[in-house]
Amino acid sequence: AANAGTKGLFDEDFEMGVEIGAGGFGRVHLATHRDTGLEVAVKKINRRKTLNNNYLMRPSQIDDEFKLHAMCNHPNIVRYYTMYEEEDGCIYIVLERVRGGELFDLLSEKNSNGETLEEDFVRDKFRPLMEAVKYMHDNLGICHRDLKPENILMTDAECTSLKIADFGLAKMLEAGRGRGTTKVGTPMYMAPEVAGSKNGKETDGQGYGTSADIWGMGVVLFVMCSSTLPFEDEDDEVLEQRLREMIDKPEIPVANNKGLFQMPVWNKVSEEAKSLVKSMLTPDPGSRPNASEVLQHPWFQRVGGK
Repeated sequence: AANAGTKGLFDEDFEMGVEIGAGGFGRVHLATHRDTGLEVAVKKINRRKTLNNNYLMRPSQIDDEFKLHAMCNHPNIVRYYTMYEEEDGCIYIVLERVRGGELFDLLSEKNSNGETLEEDFVRDKFRPLMEAVKYMHDNLGICHRDLKPENILMTDAECTSLKIADFGLAKMLEAGRGRGTTKVGTPMYMAPEVAGSKNGKETDGQGYGTSADIWGMGVVLFVMCSSTLPFEDEDDEVLEQRLREMIDKPEIPVANNKGLFQMPVWNKVSEEAKSLVKSMLTPDPGSRPNASEVLQHPWFQRVGGK
């Protein structure tokens, strides 16, 4: 069972293994539970040295990560086991080990080879992810705020199933009624209303809600279908400005200065899939579908064919 926290020495219970990645504000290692031999992933965070994009991570943000992750119990969310806080300021968040690597790696490989995933495969994997997003939003009132292929893990090399990871930027939004006001996340997956929030003060007076995650998942679906990104720029500030401009110009956004589906790769993607992507990438968050509405989209009723 997940524990909110344990004051004690991590090294007494676990043997630390090799580093396997860095995510959000911490570094991730393999570790083995000394008594049971259970292999886990451990995210190590130092409260006193934690920097991300040159900003010191607030203590409350670290606390949010493990408290909100500990609330989650869903087959498509990486399981949280427990956490340790040591006297030297180090925090160890003990998580399920997911062995297949990041969805990002699979999509990068496809992109390098000029390939895309089969649409039926995408549908089969995307639906449970959206069920997990619906669970976070509707059951717990949690907005993840950093949904992207780097934070979606494959259970094995065959990508049997996918799991959402890294709650380092997650926020409790009280079942969609609360509002986030801080610009956080990754620009390529950032909703326009999030790009419009700055230094804790929202530019439009509205802030943002769980619909920001729907935009992020819309970008994820776009990438899963096409092995390309809809919005990118070498300069994050330029990209964020383009996103902010969409708020005032709510016509359908453009992919890399072309129509959203102008790239030839989209010719073999069904109209239903394109319709869903288009709806999830609606610049006006009030017109964007919620997670339940996404799951009711006709695309999920399709079986094979165009």
